[in-house]
Amino acid sequence: MGTMRRLYRYSQTRPVMDFSDPNYKRLNYVRYADDWVIGVRGSLKETKEILAKVTEFCTSVGLTVSETKTKITNMNRDRAFFLGVNIFRTRHTKYAAKNSATKQRLNAQLRFTASLDRTRKKLSQAGFMENGEAAPRFLWLHLAHEQILHLYNSVFRGYMEYFSFVHNYGRLVSLLNLTLKTSCAKLLAAKFKLRSTAKVFAKFGKTLKCKTKNVEFITPNYRSDNMRFKVSASPIIVSLFSSHKSTATLDKMACSKCGSTYRIEMHHVKWMKDLNPKVSDIDKMMIKAHRKQIPLCRKCHMERHQIK
Repeated sequence: MGTMRRLYRYSQTRPVMDFSDPNYKRLNYVRYADDWVIGVRGSLKETKEILAKVTEFCTSVGLTVSETKTKITNMNRDRAFFLGVNIFRTRHTKYAAKNSATKQRLNAQLRFTASLDRTRKKLSQAGFMENGEAAPRFLWLHLAHEQILHLYNSVFRGYMEYFSFVHNYGRLVSLLNLTLKTSCAKLLAAKFKLRSTAKVFAKFGKTLKCKTKNVEFITPNYRSDNMRFKVSASPIIVSLFSSHKSTATLDKMACSKCGSTYRIEMHHVKWMKDLNPKVSDIDKMMIKAHRKQIPLCRKCHMERHQIK
């Protein structure tokens, strides 16, 4: 029993796996659309052979592997970039307490981080930042207070959902919260002619709340869930990259003519006298409801504008 106990205690001080074992081989493959990554536990020679086979297969089915985007990365020394996430192996050694007397060294784990510089660049391209500082997105200036909050919250939630599993989630959320909330406050300052963000926060509170519609800027959770990988479609993630997002869609409206909920837009007229119920059922509905705007799907909206 003494020898067994000594061997057991010795085993608890060693890693679970020996990555230097030449017989230890692993291969994992992940693909999203035309982006893919292959994780190989093996030698550089074997990795090059796998890449050659993948390239040959893609060529045989009429696909071309980009030489500029495709490369071999050593996770112990460098980082791989996949779907907006940096992937690398941590250099910190961690131990887990097995009992009061022994500890077990854990294997070097993979880490996933969102690029903060890339996030700033995306926010700048979308009009939320300028010269490294938060800027008002004047494209939404004509919208109502609650609609502006809905759109800012939609962008914020989209980023949080997409990067919910990264290890630097707290830093990412801090960046987004400061940038988007300041951008929103500057836009409201311009809209209500308040001149400064301090006056905006004094009037609407720290959440920029629209009291008439009970809508406010979201308060985020800074805690990440590193195992919360996205394995199914999320409507929030889709809306983040959507090119046809509108306030009507955010308010979950349906087309007043056909009832569709796909690509809902608001149809406007400047004057009620411009409506003609004899040539359009949509005009007839607007006159009946006594409204100068009405939610329509993209198809019905385009059909209405084709009427002369």
